[in-house]
Amino acid sequence: MHTAQGKQADVVILVLGGNPDRPGARRWAAARPNLLNVAVSRAKRRLYAIGDREAWSAQRYFKTLAADLPFTRDSPAPPR
Repeated sequence: MHTAQGKQADVVILVLGGNPDRPGARRWAAARPNLLNVAVSRAKRRLYAIGDREAWSAQRYFKTLAADLPFTRDSPAPPR
């Protein structure tokens, strides 16, 4: 089991990257709730998730994150 620890912070920025042509890393990160739970539970006041919402919201557990966090787009998405 993969575990990660850290201190709580007022603001947590969760950067969800990944190669669109190689979705294996996203699937691995979403296989268990542990990684996402650690990131989310450390945020005391604010949680920002940065990444390709469409790609990540299709993943297990990240669907809930996408549904619960408001969506804003500061710049247009690159064409696919």
